[in-house]
Amino acid sequence: MKIFNDYEEFSEAFEKAGEGDITAVRNMLNHLLVNLDDDNDPWLVQLLRQTYIDKLIDEGEAYAWVYKGDEILRNQEAEHFVYEALKCYLKAAALGDNMGFDCIGELYFKGDYVERDFDMSFVFFHLGIKHGNTLNPMSLCRIGQMYKYGYHGELNLETAEEFFSKAISVGSNHGIIDDYALIAANELYDMRAS
Repeated sequence: MKIFNDYEEFSEAFEKAGEGDITAVRNMLNHLLVNLDDDNDPWLVQLLRQTYIDKLIDEGEAYAWVYKGDEILRNQEAEHFVYEALKCYLKAAALGDNMGFDCIGELYFKGDYVERDFDMSFVFFHLGIKHGNTLNPMSLCRIGQMYKYGYHGELNLETAEEFFSKAISVGSNHGIIDDYALIAANELYDMRAS
């Protein structure tokens, strides 16, 4: 993931992205996604993100559909924005990116934009694990929480511990500090401390 430290790096990548350099498009999009609270013109930044997302979709990048779904939820201007975001997440999943399944699972887990439904969440997180190109700490952590707190109906601390441990392991393999791996570590610590 590329974050630009100065105007010249940003300007050079912006120019290359405009010329169709797909790596520059990815770098620009990553920069704009990390800096969501940028003080610059939010409408222009949103337009740039949407442009780069559309370019990656045109290039056949499955994960770009996840970004598009996130962008729809972030902006919430369309009447049927949740339906449109879900379509994007499902498209990502159909193209082989398990984050599509994980994003749907997370919506149902939190009850954001949809009615909270742990059964639906459980199904989509398991689909992400079963059909994913790589394991994601999000799905492993959330399933662990469902077993720990009995959200899915079955309280099973041993299984919860297995999922938390796996989330931590997978998260450390990503080479960055993963939020869900940290949540899993805290949940595991709390279990062992009690």
